[in-house]
Amino acid sequence: MANLHLVTGYAGEEHITSDDQGSFNAAIMGTGEFILERGKQFAASIISNNKVRVLDGDALMQGRHIRMKENTYVDLNFDNGLQGYSRVDLIVIRYSKDPATDIEKANLVVIKGTPVEGEPAAPDHITGDIINEHDLENDTVLYKVPFIGLNIQPLEKVFSTVPTWETLKNQVINNITAKFDALVAEAMQQIADGQKPLVSNIDDMLLIEKYGEYGADAKTVGEEFNKINGNL
Repeated sequence: MANLHLVTGYAGEEHITSDDQGSFNAAIMGTGEFILERGKQFAASIISNNKVRVLDGDALMQGRHIRMKENTYVDLNFDNGLQGYSRVDLIVIRYSKDPATDIEKANLVVIKGTPVEGEPAAPDHITGDIINEHDLENDTVLYKVPFIGLNIQPLEKVFSTVPTWETLKNQVINNITAKFDALVAEAMQQIADGQKPLVSNIDDMLLIEKYGEYGADAKTVGEEFNKINGNL
């Protein structure tokens, strides 16, 4: 009998579990709880004083992938507010596992807060360790839903969103491009003023030289810099 579990391998029988996939997801994305940059990202809107609509999205909860299919939504009902009182409810994604059957589920759930005459506090929610199978339930909080008197107030988003690799790549490219353009513009102005083009460090100069083929200005800066420094 093997002393390791080859998850992506044929074993002659069913052997891959949700724990395996959850562990893999957590190893790549981290063990936290966040919304993925896909679909409507669980955007929510107020329908009435006692109803909120949550749109589709994908979430990772300690490695567990939870999804609401594209172009679908869930309407959540709230108890009416009370005149002269305030309260804060929560909208959460709740993971649960039946200890008898091992069946796992995820649902959007409303946790009702306590009405008070002063400043209300958000109610407690379930914090469980599901990645290591220590607990059977866990909540990922999406929104705080305040009530003042009879009226629901604007929703307060609590969750964080993790960008896709494509978004991260574009952010890096945009940051490099912005730095590059600023360096070239500064150096071109220095050349126009009859000054030696200055760069903050050798990496900046290498950046201009490396990307010279992307623009005549960059190439000019590189050539002028080398002339002044006796490299041509």
